[in-house]
Amino acid sequence: IVILILGVLAGIASNNMQYMITDAAPEAPDFANGMFLTSANLGTTIGTGICGTFITEMGTRYSVFGSLLFLIASIVFVYLRVRVAHIRKQVNINIVTE
Repeated sequence: IVILILGVLAGIASNNMQYMITDAAPEAPDFANGMFLTSANLGTTIGTGICGTFITEMGTRYSVFGSLLFLIASIVFVYLRVRVAHIRKQVNINIVTE
């Protein structure tokens, strides 16, 4: 059951990541798709390497710390992206109304 839940969450995260990348470059969908594939593969590679280091150095039980590290980093980056998008939208509204 845990594997099923993790699979569903990974699918949701993948869809969300593709939306965020495509939304950042709507005028270049092929480029955005390439960026999505690159970031997914790079994220898998780096995540496996770092969590593997936790397992090698501290044991299997500590692989969760690597996952938590990436969870915190992802929350920070998503927050920054949403904040920047909100600021840009406010600036565009101010420019249009002036």
